[in-house]
Amino acid sequence: MVGGLERTAVFTSIVSNYLPKARVLAKSVKRHHPECRFVAVVVEPWPQDLDPALEPFDEIIGPAELMEAGLADGRFEAWVFSHSIVEASTAAKGTALKRLLADPRHDKVIFLDPDVAVFGDLSPLAGRLEESPILLTPHDLAPIQPEDASGDRLQVIRDHEIILLRHGVYNLGFLAVADRPEGRRLAAWWADRLTHFCIDDVSEGLFTDQRWGDLIPVFFPDTEILRDPGYNVAAWNLLHRALSGSVEEGLGVDGQPLRFYHFTGFDSGAHATMNDAYGSRQGAVAPLLDWYREACGNEGQEVDGARVWAYARYEDGTPVTMAERRFFRHHPDVEATFANPFQVAPNPSYKDWYRDHVGEPGDRE
Repeated sequence: MVGGLERTAVFTSIVSNYLPKARVLAKSVKRHHPECRFVAVVVEPWPQDLDPALEPFDEIIGPAELMEAGLADGRFEAWVFSHSIVEASTAAKGTALKRLLADPRHDKVIFLDPDVAVFGDLSPLAGRLEESPILLTPHDLAPIQPEDASGDRLQVIRDHEIILLRHGVYNLGFLAVADRPEGRRLAAWWADRLTHFCIDDVSEGLFTDQRWGDLIPVFFPDTEILRDPGYNVAAWNLLHRALSGSVEEGLGVDGQPLRFYHFTGFDSGAHATMNDAYGSRQGAVAPLLDWYREACGNEGQEVDGARVWAYARYEDGTPVTMAERRFFRHHPDVEATFANPFQVAPNPSYKDWYRDHVGEPGDRE
């Protein structure tokens, strides 16, 4: 029990199949900071078979609360239809941040991705927010050097620096904001941009919220970029960070305490691929990954991790494809016609209209 995050909200944004990871995160936060409030933003109706009172969350914010805070201008079904599951759960972060900063119970708000676990004291963030109202962490802290690549040096550069150019310099799996004028300006700007442009389309210069993050230090000059290696450790930066110790005895990074570890891409296998390439020689990493796998299992990964997003299908059970979502997104006249594109009646529904006017969709989610 550490303390130091009084009047602080820590929040994450998920859909229901990420509940096991959000539970692991919430319990890890509360283990170190029981004094803070942990808030789960859930971008779909709460599952009817789960009792929210049994969850390790102090508050659950759902679609109704997000709309009250300004998301989607009251047209939630049309808004969520135009997003993939990742885009929607990411886009809600900005509106949730604005809502939490406006809550008189909070002076500070910290966002953490659901696939993060906290292993150390986060109270230094409170001190930094007294100096700077916005805190970011970069994906990497140093350039690739010749000695970093024992094999294909150009591939190592692609895996690190070119990835940053494509997907963003800062990892928006973490963001901390103080309830001060510049923090509130950031929240209003971010909420607006993510509502309309939280899109995974690298060819258009967008990767959900992360490319927007590149503009934050420019538009909001009081932003501080945290360079402490203990924050936001992940497979992508293990090339330059040495993890030591154990979950039981305490974990460190480059002689500093590990604050939190980001298990991004854990289910897809992307985490394992990057770890095999850049972290497999560090003896503390494999036991940490085993711990996380077991922790998620204990929080219901087998059952809750298999839940289907409420907005993955039309009302008749037909899966919505990304082709259908993209077309809807890029044609405002069509969007204005179908207030709830998930409906299959009355006729014509968007589903039928798309089939008749655009063609059979491919690109299944």
